[in-house]
Amino acid sequence: MMSDKKPFAAHGVIPACLMPFTADLAVDESAYRKHLADVSSVEGISGITINGHAAEV
Repeated sequence: MMSDKKPFAAHGVIPACLMPFTADLAVDESAYRKHLADVSSVEGISGITINGHAAEV
């Protein structure tokens, strides 16, 4: 089967993001959204590594 998707070629800056938690150890969703917005607004960022690599998962 053919795919229209291009293979991912890593280049540029691809930061790993933090995972914020509340005091009761739940994911702080609003803080996470703000953090992702802040990171993605930095000039030169070509991608974002989200928490598929971290111990929280």
